[in-house]
Amino acid sequence: MLYYKNMFRAKESRHLLIYLIAIMLCVTLAFAIAPKETAHAENTSLVVDLNADSSFDVYNDIFTYTYGTSLYIAKDNTISSYPNAFSGTCVGLAINRTNILLLAKNGTTYALYYFDYDEHGIKSAQSRLGALKNTTETISKITKDYLGNFYFLRNFSTDTNQLKVFAENAESISALERVDSISATYQVQDYLYYPTSSYIYAIIGGEIYRAYKGDDIIPSSSNAFTKITSITGATKMIYFNGDIIVNTASGLYRINIASLESAKLTDDNASGSIAAATIDTNMYIFAHKGTSIYQYAYDGSTCTYFNKFDNSEYVHPTSFDLVYVAKLTSDSANLYSSPRNMQITSTLSLNDYFLVLTQITYQDSNSSFYYVTKQDGTKGYLKAQSATFTKIDPNSDAKSLAIGLYAQGLFPETTVYKYPYANAEALTTIVGYDELIVIDNVAQEGDTQVWNYYKISYVSNGEIFTGYVKITDVSPYTRLTAPTVLKTVKISAESIGSLVYLYALPSEESTQVAALTDGEELNLAEEFNKDAKWTKVIYKDTYAYVLTSQISQKGLTALQITLIVISCVIVAASVVMIIVMKKKRKIGF
Repeated sequence: MLYYKNMFRAKESRHLLIYLIAIMLCVTLAFAIAPKETAHAENTSLVVDLNADSSFDVYNDIFTYTYGTSLYIAKDNTISSYPNAFSGTCVGLAINRTNILLLAKNGTTYALYYFDYDEHGIKSAQSRLGALKNTTETISKITKDYLGNFYFLRNFSTDTNQLKVFAENAESISALERVDSISATYQVQDYLYYPTSSYIYAIIGGEIYRAYKGDDIIPSSSNAFTKITSITGATKMIYFNGDIIVNTASGLYRINIASLESAKLTDDNASGSIAAATIDTNMYIFAHKGTSIYQYAYDGSTCTYFNKFDNSEYVHPTSFDLVYVAKLTSDSANLYSSPRNMQITSTLSLNDYFLVLTQITYQDSNSSFYYVTKQDGTKGYLKAQSATFTKIDPNSDAKSLAIGLYAQGLFPETTVYKYPYANAEALTTIVGYDELIVIDNVAQEGDTQVWNYYKISYVSNGEIFTGYVKITDVSPYTRLTAPTVLKTVKISAESIGSLVYLYALPSEESTQVAALTDGEELNLAEEFNKDAKWTKVIYKDTYAYVLTSQISQKGLTALQITLIVISCVIVAASVVMIIVMKKKRKIGF
């Protein structure tokens, strides 16, 4: 019986072990295929690895690209990867609503890969391409039309020197059909085709041509390609919003399909592919430059820098050199995520107040920005060229403020911030109801304080620290306890009629609290140290600081002793003069 029990237990242990291994495999697999969250410095930037050989395409707000032999898809802040998605080098990539088409070349062999994707990422490659999956026939120039149909050129071995255009239905790659061909021996670098157009457009020798398709779709010899613009050095073109967007060595151009008029959009060369997409009714053009992809906002006639994707991050400044309140005088202004990413994160309206922290210039956008924050801590970048504002000065006469020169915390612990805005870095916490010296009220317009902070200073271990406190966290200072040091000192002036000043802080740059004459007495606020530069004293129920060299701990002051000595000398001299005069009279002079 015991034998069977042990056998049962061993069997049960083996089953448990197999079960645990299965769970571990499932967890590992889940982590392997799950979308990875990238590290990023801002909530609208993706950190992506790209090189000069990377291909990319965009569909709405979905971005696909290659790096090595891996395929990636990105949306918002999430990147999903498909490692080792293909063999060889990617020479073409296109994405539509549900699928990704990838063309790879490995030696002399071309292969088309077709992927499904959804909100969870890229699914496995499909095998519905039949003979096109691996072929030695020349297949090139993957593209798509505005309906999401894919196209690629194919040079049949049976049709020498003829380039064929094929399309696939957006729903099924198996529905391949011949829709056009070019009956000539042109060396086509790139082309444009979409069903509703009467023409097919091509880049031949770096120039832009078009040919009339005719009723039979195939251009006849009499309707051969003709040049439509003087643009040269073209390498890639796409259709977007009624225009042809062309990439050249000198920048991006647009050609209006109806009028064939052209205009330059950018001055910088995009060395690789270009793409376009409409995202939330806004139009964007994307261009591959080296290891980065640049995103431009497009309004139908001009391009403006908007974003850049690569493996670097924009790091926001943490130390600020301006720190002043401003009032917007233009009708409105946008706050952007960063100079690198021109995503709008907030807006300012006419007469809104905001805190200017620092100013920077960003090379890629060739623009100057102010890094600003609202009182609630909402930060953003204000484009200097698109907004006007007025600096609002503080009231630096602390004695005239409602709180006065001296303040204290309203709570047992009061936070002192490095800068005057919500969620700013905390410098320290003042425990108890220690005295704070008010420097200014940050910003005041007319008689109204417009920023909810005070700039204050405090002394800790003999050092002066400066920061900001919320106006709701402090009140006028009231000394709640009697001084622990019951000794007095006297003011020791340097000369007759001169004054000795008391300061709010141990610095001659701080506010003068009082001007005293020689001999006036003050209570010490701490033990007297004759070697210290400053001595803390009590003046009218508040703390103040006086230079140690200008006080006397006990007895007569230096000036008093000097005056006594001088008086004695005068008296002695007078006595001597009187005696001398009396002697002269006796002698008969």
